Amino acid sequence: MEIRPVTTRADRRAFIRLPWAIYAWDKNWVPPLLLDQETLLDPAKNPFFQHAEMEMYLAWSEGVAIGRIAAILDRSHNEFHGERTLHFGFRTTSSTASGRSTSASSSAWTTSRSRARWSTARRRWGAPGG
Repeated sequence: MEIRPVTTRADRRAFIRLPWAIYAWDKNWVPPLLLDQETLLDPAKNPFFQHAEMEMYLAWSEGVAIGRIAAILDRSHNEFHGERTLHFGFRTTSSTASGRSTSASSSAWTTSRSRARWSTARRRWGAPGG
């Protein structure tokens, strides 16, 4: 298994489409609209990124994406709450091992930004109140 940051259009496409591969068997899974996901994750289209930054990671095994996670630094949140928090979101994995590995990679990004606390995303980033 290899963990790599999302750096290309193909990587971004794989990041966005991964849940379709993992949850295809689940008859109760309701997929989000692809266009909404693309807009949500595009810094040029989502105003959330005017005060935030995000690093996305994919876990790969034998050329297939098997896990994803995003580390999100929201400067407005931290300033308002007087915190040094980094949020994690979009965590989707096909196995416990890929989940651990993607979390470890995103925590390295956390360390590079001297964040003292982690938090998991509880709402859609860029949505009202997000």
